[in-house]
Amino acid sequence: MMTWIGISRDALAATKVDQVFGEPVSVEEGDVLPPPSKEEKPFFQQASDYLFSSQEGISDRVIILANEVDSLFGSTRALNEYYQSSLVLTQKAYGNTIGEGSYDIQTNLNLNLPNWRRAEEGFRRWWSGESEDEPEERVTRKEYKELNPWKFNPGLNVRFSRPLAMTLNGRLSKDFLTGPVVNHFYQQVGWDSDHLWESVTSLTSDYALSRQWLFRFLNEADWEISNRLFNSFHGPSFVHTINKTSLTSWDFRLVTATENNNFYTDNYTAGFTYRTALRRWQWMFFQITPELSWPRRERFTAVWTLNLTLDMVFGNRKL
Repeated sequence: MMTWIGISRDALAATKVDQVFGEPVSVEEGDVLPPPSKEEKPFFQQASDYLFSSQEGISDRVIILANEVDSLFGSTRALNEYYQSSLVLTQKAYGNTIGEGSYDIQTNLNLNLPNWRRAEEGFRRWWSGESEDEPEERVTRKEYKELNPWKFNPGLNVRFSRPLAMTLNGRLSKDFLTGPVVNHFYQQVGWDSDHLWESVTSLTSDYALSRQWLFRFLNEADWEISNRLFNSFHGPSFVHTINKTSLTSWDFRLVTATENNNFYTDNYTAGFTYRTALRRWQWMFFQITPELSWPRRERFTAVWTLNLTLDMVFGNRKL
Protein backbone atom coordinates (compact mmCIF):
# COMPACT_ATOMS: atom_id res chain seq x y z
CA MET A 1 0.00 0.00 0.00
CA MET A 2 1.38 3.38 -1.00
CA THR A 3 1.42 6.21 1.53
CA TRP A 4 1.69 9.87 0.40
CA ILE A 5 3.64 12.34 2.49
CA GLY A 6 2.55 15.95 2.31
CA ILE A 7 5.70 17.95 1.62
CA SER A 8 5.76 21.40 0.10
CA ARG A 9 7.93 22.19 -2.93
CA ASP A 10 10.19 24.34 -0.72
CA ALA A 11 10.68 21.43 1.65
CA LEU A 12 11.45 19.11 -1.27
CA ALA A 13 14.01 21.57 -2.62
CA ALA A 14 15.64 21.83 0.79
CA THR A 15 15.72 18.03 0.99
CA LYS A 16 17.54 17.80 -2.33
CA VAL A 17 20.08 20.41 -1.23
CA ASP A 18 20.70 18.54 2.02
CA GLN A 19 21.20 15.32 0.07
CA VAL A 20 23.73 17.01 -2.19
CA PHE A 21 25.77 18.31 0.73
CA GLY A 22 25.58 15.04 2.64
CA GLU A 23 23.40 16.32 5.49
CA PRO A 24 20.95 13.96 7.28
CA VAL A 25 17.39 14.31 6.01
CA SER A 26 14.41 13.60 8.24
CA VAL A 27 10.95 14.65 7.10
CA GLU A 28 7.96 13.58 9.11
CA GLU A 29 4.66 12.69 7.48
CA GLY A 30 2.63 15.82 6.87
CA ASP A 31 5.54 18.22 7.46
CA VAL A 32 5.30 21.46 5.58
CA LEU A 33 8.36 23.70 5.76
CA PRO A 34 7.88 27.47 5.67
CA PRO A 35 9.27 29.30 2.62
CA PRO A 36 12.77 30.72 3.11
CA SER A 37 13.04 34.35 4.04
CA LYS A 38 13.80 36.62 1.10
CA GLU A 39 15.52 39.43 2.90
CA GLU A 40 17.10 41.68 0.31
CA LYS A 41 20.64 42.85 0.96
CA PRO A 42 21.65 46.40 0.06
CA PHE A 43 23.18 46.73 -3.39
CA PHE A 44 26.63 47.61 -2.05
CA GLN A 45 26.56 44.55 0.22
CA GLN A 46 25.66 42.32 -2.75
CA ALA A 47 28.50 43.84 -4.77
CA SER A 48 30.93 43.29 -1.88
CA ASP A 49 29.85 39.64 -1.47
CA TYR A 50 30.32 39.02 -5.19
CA LEU A 51 33.72 40.71 -5.22
CA PHE A 52 35.14 38.71 -2.33
CA SER A 53 33.53 35.40 -3.33
CA SER A 54 35.09 35.63 -6.80
CA GLN A 55 38.40 37.13 -5.68
CA GLU A 56 40.46 34.05 -6.58
CA GLY A 57 39.09 33.82 -10.12
CA ILE A 58 39.53 37.53 -10.79
CA SER A 59 43.07 37.44 -9.45
CA ASP A 60 43.96 34.53 -11.73
CA ARG A 61 42.56 36.36 -14.74
CA VAL A 62 44.37 39.62 -14.07
CA ILE A 63 47.65 37.79 -13.39
CA ILE A 64 47.45 35.95 -16.72
CA LEU A 65 46.56 39.13 -18.64
CA ALA A 66 49.23 41.24 -16.90
CA ASN A 67 51.84 38.57 -17.67
CA GLU A 68 50.89 38.60 -21.35
CA VAL A 69 51.08 42.40 -21.50
CA ASP A 70 54.45 42.62 -19.72
CA SER A 71 55.88 39.82 -21.83
CA LEU A 72 55.00 41.72 -25.02
CA PHE A 73 56.25 45.04 -23.64
CA GLY A 74 59.53 43.42 -22.56
CA SER A 75 59.23 45.32 -19.30
CA THR A 76 61.56 45.18 -16.32
CA ARG A 77 59.24 42.73 -14.54
CA ALA A 78 59.07 40.47 -17.60
CA LEU A 79 62.88 40.27 -17.80
CA ASN A 80 63.01 39.40 -14.08
CA GLU A 81 60.26 36.78 -14.26
CA TYR A 82 60.67 34.99 -17.57
CA TYR A 83 64.39 34.98 -18.39
CA GLN A 84 67.31 33.30 -16.65
CA SER A 85 69.45 36.18 -17.94
CA SER A 86 68.77 38.50 -20.84
CA LEU A 87 70.42 40.97 -23.17
CA VAL A 88 68.18 43.63 -24.74
CA LEU A 89 69.36 45.73 -27.70
CA THR A 90 67.16 48.82 -28.22
CA GLN A 91 67.08 51.35 -31.04
CA LYS A 92 65.01 54.46 -30.38
CA ALA A 93 64.17 57.47 -32.54
CA TYR A 94 61.83 60.37 -31.97
CA GLY A 95 60.89 63.74 -33.40
CA ASN A 96 58.41 66.44 -32.42
CA THR A 97 56.76 69.57 -33.74
CA ILE A 98 59.19 71.97 -32.03
CA GLY A 99 62.18 70.61 -33.91
CA GLU A 100 63.60 68.23 -31.31
CA GLY A 101 64.66 64.66 -32.07
CA SER A 102 67.27 61.99 -31.51
CA TYR A 103 68.39 58.49 -32.46
CA ASP A 104 69.77 56.27 -29.69
CA ILE A 105 71.12 52.73 -29.45
CA GLN A 106 71.47 51.10 -26.04
CA THR A 107 71.86 47.66 -24.50
CA ASN A 108 70.54 46.35 -21.21
CA LEU A 109 72.05 43.25 -19.57
CA ASN A 110 69.78 41.73 -16.91
CA LEU A 111 71.51 39.03 -14.83
CA ASN A 112 69.98 36.09 -13.01
CA LEU A 113 72.79 34.66 -10.88
CA PRO A 114 72.28 31.06 -9.62
CA ASN A 115 74.59 31.47 -6.62
CA TRP A 116 72.81 34.65 -5.60
CA ARG A 117 69.45 32.88 -5.98
CA ARG A 118 70.55 30.12 -3.59
CA ALA A 119 71.75 32.66 -1.05
CA GLU A 120 68.53 34.63 -1.45
CA GLU A 121 66.42 31.49 -0.87
CA GLY A 122 68.48 30.59 2.20
CA PHE A 123 68.01 34.07 3.66
CA ARG A 124 64.24 33.92 3.02
CA ARG A 125 63.99 30.56 4.81
CA TRP A 126 66.02 31.87 7.75
CA TRP A 127 63.92 35.04 7.97
CA SER A 128 60.60 33.14 7.93
CA GLY A 129 61.85 30.34 10.23
CA GLU A 130 61.36 27.62 7.62
CA SER A 131 63.23 24.34 7.61
CA GLU A 132 64.85 22.96 4.47
CA ASP A 133 63.42 19.53 5.33
CA GLU A 134 59.83 20.74 5.13
CA PRO A 135 57.99 19.55 1.98
CA GLU A 136 57.46 22.14 -0.74
CA GLU A 137 53.78 21.22 -1.23
CA ARG A 138 52.87 22.68 2.15
CA VAL A 139 52.38 26.05 0.41
CA THR A 140 49.14 26.28 -1.56
CA ARG A 141 48.83 28.10 -4.84
CA LYS A 142 46.91 30.96 -3.21
CA GLU A 143 49.49 31.28 -0.43
CA TYR A 144 52.30 31.38 -2.99
CA LYS A 145 50.63 34.23 -4.87
CA GLU A 146 49.95 36.22 -1.72
CA LEU A 147 53.31 35.46 -0.05
CA ASN A 148 55.41 35.90 -3.18
CA PRO A 149 59.04 36.31 -2.03
CA TRP A 150 61.15 39.35 -2.83
CA LYS A 151 63.46 39.05 -5.85
CA PHE A 152 66.80 40.75 -6.53
CA ASN A 153 68.29 41.38 -9.98
CA PRO A 154 71.55 43.16 -10.83
CA GLY A 155 71.73 44.88 -14.21
CA LEU A 156 74.03 46.68 -16.63
CA ASN A 157 72.86 49.24 -19.20
CA VAL A 158 75.15 50.62 -21.93
CA ARG A 159 74.12 53.57 -24.16
CA PHE A 160 76.03 54.02 -27.41
CA SER A 161 76.31 57.80 -27.31
CA ARG A 162 79.17 60.27 -27.46
CA PRO A 163 80.73 59.72 -25.03
CA LEU A 164 79.72 56.14 -24.21
CA ALA A 165 77.40 56.02 -21.16
CA MET A 166 76.57 53.15 -18.80
CA THR A 167 74.51 52.31 -15.72
CA LEU A 168 75.05 49.68 -13.02
CA ASN A 169 72.02 48.94 -10.86
CA GLY A 170 70.43 46.55 -8.39
CA ARG A 171 66.68 45.97 -8.37
CA LEU A 172 64.47 44.56 -5.58
CA SER A 173 60.98 43.54 -6.71
CA LYS A 174 57.81 41.91 -5.41
CA ASP A 175 54.32 41.10 -6.74
CA PHE A 176 51.34 41.04 -4.39
CA LEU A 177 47.55 40.93 -4.50
CA THR A 178 44.99 43.31 -3.00
CA GLY A 179 41.61 41.76 -3.77
CA PRO A 180 41.07 41.69 -7.55
CA VAL A 181 44.10 43.92 -8.19
CA VAL A 182 47.63 42.61 -8.74
CA ASN A 183 50.44 45.01 -7.86
CA HIS A 184 54.03 45.03 -9.14
CA PHE A 185 56.55 46.89 -7.01
CA TYR A 186 60.26 47.42 -7.53
CA GLN A 187 62.97 49.57 -6.01
CA GLN A 188 66.08 50.17 -8.09
CA VAL A 189 69.27 51.93 -7.05
CA GLY A 190 72.21 52.41 -9.38
CA TRP A 191 75.12 54.47 -10.61
CA ASP A 192 74.90 56.20 -13.98
CA SER A 193 77.83 57.81 -15.78
CA ASP A 194 75.61 60.78 -16.74
CA HIS A 195 73.43 61.18 -13.65
CA LEU A 196 75.70 59.52 -11.02
CA TRP A 197 73.62 57.98 -8.20
CA GLU A 198 69.99 57.43 -9.10
CA SER A 199 66.96 55.75 -7.51
CA VAL A 200 63.74 54.54 -9.15
CA THR A 201 60.67 53.46 -7.16
CA SER A 202 57.76 51.99 -9.10
CA LEU A 203 54.31 50.62 -8.22
CA THR A 204 52.06 49.35 -11.02
CA SER A 205 48.53 48.16 -10.25
CA ASP A 206 46.58 45.99 -12.72
CA TYR A 207 42.88 45.16 -12.98
CA ALA A 208 41.38 42.95 -15.72
CA LEU A 209 38.37 44.63 -17.31
CA SER A 210 37.90 41.61 -19.59
CA ARG A 211 39.96 38.80 -21.10
CA GLN A 212 41.55 41.27 -23.57
CA TRP A 213 41.41 44.59 -21.71
CA LEU A 214 43.72 45.48 -18.83
CA PHE A 215 43.43 48.62 -16.71
CA ARG A 216 46.85 49.63 -15.40
CA PHE A 217 47.74 52.51 -13.08
CA LEU A 218 51.37 53.61 -12.78
CA ASN A 219 53.05 55.47 -9.94
CA GLU A 220 56.79 55.92 -10.43
CA ALA A 221 59.40 58.19 -8.86
CA ASP A 222 62.82 58.88 -10.42
CA TRP A 223 65.29 60.52 -8.06
CA GLU A 224 68.66 61.69 -9.38
CA ILE A 225 70.30 61.67 -5.96
CA SER A 226 73.58 63.32 -6.93
CA ASN A 227 71.91 66.06 -8.98
CA ARG A 228 69.07 66.57 -6.49
CA LEU A 229 66.43 66.27 -9.20
CA PHE A 230 63.15 64.44 -8.59
CA ASN A 231 60.47 63.46 -11.12
CA SER A 232 57.33 61.41 -10.66
CA PHE A 233 54.96 59.86 -13.18
CA HIS A 234 51.31 59.03 -12.47
CA GLY A 235 48.41 57.92 -14.59
CA PRO A 236 46.27 55.18 -16.13
CA SER A 237 46.71 52.98 -19.17
CA PHE A 238 44.09 50.96 -21.02
CA VAL A 239 45.85 48.02 -22.67
CA HIS A 240 44.21 45.82 -25.30
CA THR A 241 45.85 42.53 -26.29
CA ILE A 242 45.04 41.91 -29.95
CA ASN A 243 46.67 38.48 -30.00
CA LYS A 244 49.71 36.74 -28.51
CA THR A 245 52.13 38.93 -30.48
CA SER A 246 50.43 42.36 -30.64
CA LEU A 247 48.84 44.90 -28.33
CA THR A 248 47.73 48.52 -28.15
CA SER A 249 47.80 50.88 -25.18
CA TRP A 250 46.18 54.24 -24.46
CA ASP A 251 48.31 56.07 -21.87
CA PHE A 252 47.66 59.22 -19.87
CA ARG A 253 50.33 60.68 -17.57
CA LEU A 254 50.87 63.49 -15.13
CA VAL A 255 54.56 64.33 -14.68
CA THR A 256 55.77 66.30 -11.66
CA ALA A 257 59.21 67.66 -10.82
CA THR A 258 61.06 68.99 -7.81
CA GLU A 259 64.01 71.32 -8.31
CA ASN A 260 65.66 73.70 -5.80
CA ASN A 261 63.04 72.66 -3.22
CA ASN A 262 60.20 73.72 -5.54
CA PHE A 263 57.50 71.21 -6.52
CA TYR A 264 55.54 71.77 -9.73
CA THR A 265 53.67 70.06 -12.55
CA ASP A 266 56.14 69.48 -15.38
CA ASN A 267 54.05 67.85 -18.12
CA TYR A 268 50.76 66.26 -19.18
CA THR A 269 50.86 63.53 -21.82
CA ALA A 270 48.33 61.47 -23.76
CA GLY A 271 49.64 58.77 -26.09
CA PHE A 272 48.75 55.69 -28.08
CA THR A 273 51.15 52.74 -28.43
CA TYR A 274 51.10 49.85 -30.88
CA ARG A 275 53.63 47.09 -30.21
CA THR A 276 54.09 43.82 -32.03
CA ALA A 277 56.54 40.95 -32.21
CA LEU A 278 57.75 40.26 -35.74
CA ARG A 279 56.25 36.89 -36.60
CA ARG A 280 59.38 35.38 -38.11
CA TRP A 281 61.59 36.49 -35.21
CA GLN A 282 59.72 36.26 -31.89
CA TRP A 283 62.65 37.95 -30.15
CA MET A 284 62.29 41.18 -32.17
CA PHE A 285 59.65 43.78 -31.24
CA PHE A 286 58.56 46.93 -33.07
CA GLN A 287 56.76 49.78 -31.29
CA ILE A 288 55.28 53.07 -32.51
CA THR A 289 53.91 55.75 -30.14
CA PRO A 290 52.35 59.02 -31.29
CA GLU A 291 51.99 61.29 -28.26
CA LEU A 292 50.47 64.66 -27.44
CA SER A 293 52.05 66.53 -24.53
CA TRP A 294 51.73 69.86 -22.76
CA PRO A 295 55.20 70.55 -21.26
CA ARG A 296 55.80 73.29 -18.72
CA ARG A 297 58.86 74.58 -20.59
CA GLU A 298 56.58 75.35 -23.57
CA ARG A 299 54.09 77.12 -21.29
CA PHE A 300 51.76 74.11 -21.56
CA THR A 301 51.14 74.50 -25.29
CA ALA A 302 50.50 71.27 -27.22
CA VAL A 303 53.48 69.40 -28.71
CA TRP A 304 53.16 66.36 -30.99
CA THR A 305 55.85 63.66 -30.73
CA LEU A 306 56.39 60.44 -32.66
CA ASN A 307 58.45 57.69 -30.98
CA LEU A 308 59.78 54.62 -32.81
CA THR A 309 61.38 51.69 -30.94
CA LEU A 310 62.94 48.41 -32.08
CA ASP A 311 63.79 45.90 -29.32
CA MET A 312 65.79 42.68 -29.72
CA VAL A 313 65.67 40.39 -26.68
CA PHE A 314 68.24 37.61 -26.31
CA GLY A 315 68.22 35.08 -23.49
CA ASN A 316 67.01 31.69 -22.29
CA ARG A 317 63.49 31.63 -20.98
CA LYS A 318 62.80 29.90 -17.66
CA LEU A 319 61.08 26.56 -17.92
